[in-house]
Amino acid sequence: MEALPPWPQAAAAPEIHFRFRGALTLSLELKPSDQPRTMRLRGGLVLSHAPRRAGPVDVTNQVVRKLDLQLEITDHAVFQSGKDFSQLIHDMLAAAVKREYDDLPANATDSIHMPLDLATMIVESIGRGIDEIVAAGGIVPGYELDLELPQACITLVYEPRALLLACKEAAAAETKAPTGVVALCGRKRRREADDPCVICLLDLESEEDDEEQVRLPCSHAFHTPCIELWFDRASTCPTCRLDIMECFSFARSAPPRSSDIPEAEINHS
Repeated sequence: MEALPPWPQAAAAPEIHFRFRGALTLSLELKPSDQPRTMRLRGGLVLSHAPRRAGPVDVTNQVVRKLDLQLEITDHAVFQSGKDFSQLIHDMLAAAVKREYDDLPANATDSIHMPLDLATMIVESIGRGIDEIVAAGGIVPGYELDLELPQACITLVYEPRALLLACKEAAAAETKAPTGVVALCGRKRRREADDPCVICLLDLESEEDDEEQVRLPCSHAFHTPCIELWFDRASTCPTCRLDIMECFSFARSAPPRSSDIPEAEINHS
Protein backbone atom coordinates (compact mmCIF):
# COMPACT_ATOMS: atom_id res chain seq x y z
CA MET A 1 0.00 0.00 0.00
CA GLU A 2 1.25 3.46 -0.87
CA ALA A 3 1.54 5.51 2.32
CA LEU A 4 -0.44 8.71 2.64
CA PRO A 5 1.77 11.79 2.61
CA PRO A 6 2.70 13.22 6.00
CA TRP A 7 0.03 15.55 7.37
CA PRO A 8 -0.52 18.27 8.07
CA GLN A 9 1.52 19.65 5.22
CA ALA A 10 4.17 21.98 6.58
CA ALA A 11 3.22 24.68 4.09
CA ALA A 12 -0.19 24.94 5.80
CA ALA A 13 1.27 25.71 9.24
CA PRO A 14 0.81 29.41 10.05
CA GLU A 15 3.49 29.36 12.75
CA ILE A 16 6.19 27.32 14.48
CA HIS A 17 6.64 27.12 18.25
CA PHE A 18 10.25 26.56 19.36
CA ARG A 19 12.00 26.01 22.67
CA PHE A 20 15.10 24.34 24.07
CA ARG A 21 14.66 21.62 26.70
CA GLY A 22 17.37 20.04 28.84
CA ALA A 23 21.02 20.71 29.59
CA LEU A 24 24.00 21.84 27.54
CA THR A 25 27.49 20.34 27.72
CA LEU A 26 30.68 21.73 26.21
CA SER A 27 34.28 20.53 25.92
CA LEU A 28 37.22 22.22 24.20
CA GLU A 29 40.51 20.63 23.15
CA LEU A 30 43.24 23.05 22.02
CA LYS A 31 45.63 22.13 19.19
CA PRO A 32 48.57 23.77 17.38
CA SER A 33 47.63 26.85 15.36
CA ASP A 34 48.29 25.06 12.05
CA GLN A 35 45.56 22.54 12.86
CA PRO A 36 41.95 23.11 11.68
CA ARG A 37 39.33 24.61 13.99
CA THR A 38 36.27 22.38 14.13
CA MET A 39 33.06 22.15 16.11
CA ARG A 40 30.89 19.11 16.56
CA LEU A 41 27.24 19.91 17.27
CA ARG A 42 25.18 17.16 18.83
CA GLY A 43 21.67 16.99 20.20
CA GLY A 44 18.09 16.04 19.43
CA LEU A 45 15.47 17.61 17.21
CA VAL A 46 11.96 16.95 18.58
CA LEU A 47 9.33 17.44 15.85
CA SER A 48 5.60 17.59 16.51
CA HIS A 49 2.28 18.88 15.18
CA ALA A 50 -0.49 20.54 17.17
CA PRO A 51 -3.81 22.28 16.46
CA ARG A 52 -4.23 25.91 17.41
CA ARG A 53 -6.75 26.63 20.15
CA ALA A 54 -7.08 28.63 23.35
CA GLY A 55 -4.63 27.77 26.12
CA PRO A 56 -1.33 25.85 25.91
CA VAL A 57 -0.47 23.97 22.73
CA ASP A 58 -1.40 20.30 23.16
CA VAL A 59 1.25 18.20 21.45
CA THR A 60 -0.19 14.79 20.59
CA ASN A 61 2.65 13.25 18.59
CA GLN A 62 6.41 13.54 18.49
CA VAL A 63 9.29 12.28 16.41
CA VAL A 64 12.90 12.66 17.58
CA ARG A 65 15.71 13.08 15.08
CA LYS A 66 19.36 12.84 16.08
CA LEU A 67 21.62 15.78 15.27
CA ASP A 68 25.33 15.14 14.80
CA LEU A 69 27.02 17.75 12.63
CA GLN A 70 30.70 18.46 12.06
CA LEU A 71 31.44 22.12 11.30
CA GLU A 72 34.68 23.67 10.16
CA ILE A 73 35.11 27.11 11.73
CA THR A 74 36.83 29.24 9.10
CA ASP A 75 36.36 32.49 11.03
CA HIS A 76 36.98 32.42 14.78
CA ALA A 77 35.11 35.74 15.10
CA VAL A 78 31.90 33.72 15.43
CA PHE A 79 33.00 33.09 19.03
CA GLN A 80 33.53 36.77 19.77
CA SER A 81 29.83 37.61 19.77
CA GLY A 82 26.83 35.88 21.34
CA LYS A 83 24.70 37.27 18.51
CA ASP A 84 26.90 35.73 15.81
CA PHE A 85 27.00 32.37 17.58
CA SER A 86 23.22 32.42 18.04
CA GLN A 87 22.89 32.98 14.28
CA LEU A 88 25.18 30.01 13.62
CA ILE A 89 22.96 27.75 15.73
CA HIS A 90 19.87 29.13 13.99
CA ASP A 91 21.33 28.29 10.57
CA MET A 92 22.14 24.75 11.67
CA LEU A 93 18.71 24.04 13.19
CA ALA A 94 16.83 25.73 10.34
CA ALA A 95 18.66 23.56 7.80
CA ALA A 96 17.77 20.42 9.79
CA VAL A 97 14.07 21.39 9.98
CA LYS A 98 13.90 22.21 6.28
CA ARG A 99 15.40 18.80 5.57
CA GLU A 100 12.37 17.29 7.33
CA TYR A 101 9.79 19.64 5.80
CA ASP A 102 10.76 20.57 2.27
CA ASP A 103 7.55 22.58 1.74
CA LEU A 104 8.09 25.07 4.57
CA PRO A 105 7.56 28.75 3.66
CA ALA A 106 10.79 30.73 3.35
CA ASN A 107 10.41 32.61 6.66
CA ALA A 108 8.89 29.75 8.68
CA THR A 109 12.11 29.03 10.60
CA ASP A 110 12.68 32.64 11.71
CA SER A 111 11.48 31.80 15.24
CA ILE A 112 14.10 29.06 15.67
CA HIS A 113 16.96 30.69 17.55
CA MET A 114 19.23 30.20 20.54
CA PRO A 115 18.50 32.69 23.36
CA LEU A 116 21.14 35.40 23.35
CA ASP A 117 22.06 34.87 27.01
CA LEU A 118 22.76 31.18 26.36
CA ALA A 119 24.80 31.95 23.24
CA THR A 120 26.79 34.59 25.16
CA MET A 121 27.53 32.11 27.96
CA ILE A 122 28.90 29.64 25.41
CA VAL A 123 31.18 32.09 23.65
CA GLU A 124 32.49 33.38 26.98
CA SER A 125 33.29 29.81 28.06
CA ILE A 126 35.16 29.19 24.81
CA GLY A 127 36.93 32.55 25.00
CA ARG A 128 38.38 31.85 28.45
CA GLY A 129 40.29 28.88 27.03
CA ILE A 130 41.68 30.75 24.03
CA ASP A 131 42.09 34.43 24.95
CA GLU A 132 45.29 33.89 26.96
CA ILE A 133 46.96 32.14 24.03
CA VAL A 134 45.85 34.83 21.58
CA ALA A 135 47.04 37.58 23.95
CA ALA A 136 50.46 35.97 24.27
CA GLY A 137 51.12 35.20 20.62
CA GLY A 138 48.42 36.92 18.59
CA ILE A 139 47.54 33.66 16.86
CA VAL A 140 44.27 31.79 17.30
CA PRO A 141 45.12 28.14 18.06
CA GLY A 142 43.55 25.17 16.44
CA TYR A 143 40.86 23.44 18.48
CA GLU A 144 38.17 20.81 18.58
CA LEU A 145 34.94 21.95 20.22
CA ASP A 146 32.30 19.39 21.20
CA LEU A 147 28.95 21.02 21.94
CA GLU A 148 25.88 19.02 22.94
CA LEU A 149 22.82 21.24 22.70
CA PRO A 150 19.63 20.92 24.72
CA GLN A 151 16.79 19.24 22.82
CA ALA A 152 15.37 21.58 20.19
CA CYS A 153 11.58 21.18 20.40
CA ILE A 154 9.78 22.35 17.25
CA THR A 155 5.99 22.27 16.94
CA LEU A 156 4.12 23.13 13.74
CA VAL A 157 0.82 24.74 14.76
CA TYR A 158 -2.25 24.52 12.50
CA GLU A 159 -5.66 26.13 12.27
CA PRO A 160 -8.64 23.75 12.85
CA ARG A 161 -9.59 24.16 9.18
CA ALA A 162 -6.37 22.35 8.18
CA LEU A 163 -7.45 19.28 10.18
CA LEU A 164 -10.89 19.43 8.57
CA LEU A 165 -9.34 19.58 5.10
CA ALA A 166 -7.12 16.59 5.90
CA CYS A 167 -10.21 14.55 6.87
CA LYS A 168 -11.89 15.42 3.59
CA GLU A 169 -8.81 14.52 1.57
CA ALA A 170 -8.43 11.20 3.41
CA ALA A 171 -12.10 10.33 2.82
CA ALA A 172 -11.80 11.16 -0.88
CA ALA A 173 -8.63 9.08 -1.20
CA GLU A 174 -10.28 6.11 0.52
CA THR A 175 -13.17 6.04 -1.94
CA LYS A 176 -10.63 5.69 -4.76
CA ALA A 177 -8.53 3.06 -2.99
CA PRO A 178 -8.64 -0.53 -4.33
CA THR A 179 -10.42 -3.23 -2.33
CA GLY A 180 -8.36 -4.59 0.55
CA VAL A 181 -6.36 -1.44 1.21
CA VAL A 182 -5.90 -0.92 4.94
CA ALA A 183 -7.56 2.20 6.35
CA LEU A 184 -5.50 4.99 7.85
CA CYS A 185 -6.95 4.41 11.33
CA GLY A 186 -7.94 1.01 12.65
CA ARG A 187 -11.09 1.89 14.59
CA LYS A 188 -13.47 1.84 11.58
CA ARG A 189 -17.16 0.99 11.79
CA ARG A 190 -20.12 0.94 9.45
CA ARG A 191 -22.15 4.14 9.53
CA GLU A 192 -25.90 3.63 9.63
CA ALA A 193 -28.02 5.57 7.15
CA ASP A 194 -30.05 7.32 9.86
CA ASP A 195 -27.11 8.35 12.05
CA PRO A 196 -27.49 11.98 13.16
CA CYS A 197 -24.74 14.55 13.53
CA VAL A 198 -24.12 14.14 17.26
CA ILE A 199 -23.06 17.78 17.58
CA CYS A 200 -26.30 19.41 16.37
CA LEU A 201 -28.44 16.21 16.58
CA LEU A 202 -29.92 16.80 13.11
CA ASP A 203 -30.23 13.97 10.59
CA LEU A 204 -27.32 13.84 8.19
CA GLU A 205 -29.47 12.29 5.46
CA SER A 206 -32.44 14.67 5.68
CA GLU A 207 -33.60 16.10 2.34
CA GLU A 208 -34.02 19.49 4.02
CA ASP A 209 -30.46 19.35 5.28
CA ASP A 210 -28.23 21.05 2.72
CA GLU A 211 -25.19 21.24 5.01
CA GLU A 212 -21.97 19.76 3.64
CA GLN A 213 -20.82 16.65 5.49
CA VAL A 214 -17.39 15.32 6.40
CA ARG A 215 -16.44 11.81 7.54
CA LEU A 216 -13.57 11.38 9.99
CA PRO A 217 -11.02 8.53 9.71
CA CYS A 218 -13.05 6.59 12.32
CA SER A 219 -16.07 6.76 9.94
CA HIS A 220 -18.18 9.03 12.16
CA ALA A 221 -19.75 11.76 10.03
CA PHE A 222 -20.73 15.31 10.93
CA HIS A 223 -21.89 18.50 9.32
CA THR A 224 -18.85 20.45 8.17
CA PRO A 225 -19.67 23.64 10.14
CA CYS A 226 -20.36 21.55 13.28
CA ILE A 227 -17.08 19.62 13.26
CA GLU A 228 -15.08 22.73 12.34
CA LEU A 229 -16.39 24.46 15.47
CA TRP A 230 -15.62 21.30 17.46
CA PHE A 231 -12.03 21.26 16.20
CA ASP A 232 -11.63 24.74 17.69
CA ARG A 233 -11.87 23.04 21.11
CA ALA A 234 -10.49 19.53 20.58
CA SER A 235 -8.90 17.37 17.90
CA THR A 236 -10.82 14.24 18.96
CA CYS A 237 -13.90 12.67 17.38
CA PRO A 238 -17.01 13.83 19.33
CA THR A 239 -18.42 10.28 19.24
CA CYS A 240 -15.55 7.87 19.91
CA ARG A 241 -12.85 10.32 21.17
CA LEU A 242 -10.29 9.06 18.67
CA ASP A 243 -7.51 11.67 18.39
CA ILE A 244 -7.75 12.72 14.75
CA MET A 245 -4.36 14.45 14.90
CA GLU A 246 -2.74 11.07 15.51
CA CYS A 247 -4.42 9.60 12.44
CA PHE A 248 -2.65 12.12 10.26
CA SER A 249 0.61 12.64 12.14
CA PHE A 250 3.80 12.24 10.15
CA ALA A 251 4.92 9.71 12.77
CA ARG A 252 2.31 7.24 11.45
CA SER A 253 1.92 8.17 7.82
CA ALA A 254 5.48 8.89 6.72
CA PRO A 255 7.41 6.08 5.03
CA PRO A 256 9.99 4.38 7.29
CA ARG A 257 13.27 6.26 7.49
CA SER A 258 16.36 6.50 9.60
CA SER A 259 15.98 8.43 12.84
CA ASP A 260 19.33 10.10 12.30
CA ILE A 261 20.11 13.21 10.32
CA PRO A 262 23.26 12.33 8.36
CA GLU A 263 26.49 13.99 9.35
CA ALA A 264 27.23 17.03 7.22
CA GLU A 265 30.06 19.45 6.70
CA ILE A 266 29.06 23.11 7.12
CA ASN A 267 31.50 25.95 6.60
CA HIS A 268 30.82 29.13 8.53
CA SER A 269 32.62 32.33 7.66
